[in-house]
Amino acid sequence: MNIDYTRPGHSTTTRSVDPVGFHQGAESWHLIGWCHLRAAGRLFRLDRIGGARLTRTPATGHDLDETLGWVPSAVKAP
Repeated sequence: MNIDYTRPGHSTTTRSVDPVGFHQGAESWHLIGWCHLRAAGRLFRLDRIGGARLTRTPATGHDLDETLGWVPSAVKAP
């Protein structure tokens, strides 16, 4: 899918993302996804996604552990 994502103080970028799941943070919900622009797992706050469009390209099958492997194990749920 492609998303239009805006970070505070930055311009909106279009990201190609393979969705993996959702995460409820302390103050907001996040899309867990593999970002093709950054070639890495990312959390995207849902309230910062201005639009989302399906593409014809199939998701590449990243799993949750691979996508969030950059998160310290102390932060991950057991």
